[in-house]
Amino acid sequence: MASNPYVNKVDLANGTILIDLSQDTATQADVAQGKYFHLPTGERVQGTAIAIPDGNNMSYGYTDVTLPYVGIAKVGQAVI
Repeated sequence: MASNPYVNKVDLANGTILIDLSQDTATQADVAQGKYFHLPTGERVQGTAIAIPDGNNMSYGYTDVTLPYVGIAKVGQAVI
């Protein structure tokens, strides 16, 4: 069985976990095109979501503002 060449968890010898990507659920379609994120395996991947201009806002295909945005967007007067 081939081992994973990527690191998805940094665990210090004293048991302190600095980072753990193993439960992450983002997909390429969730992340803005040209931005990078890591899969639960630790592999670095580029997002594919295309930003759609909507007046002064950038939308990633979501019309329900209760859904999370990944990346930078402006909703009303708040910049997230």
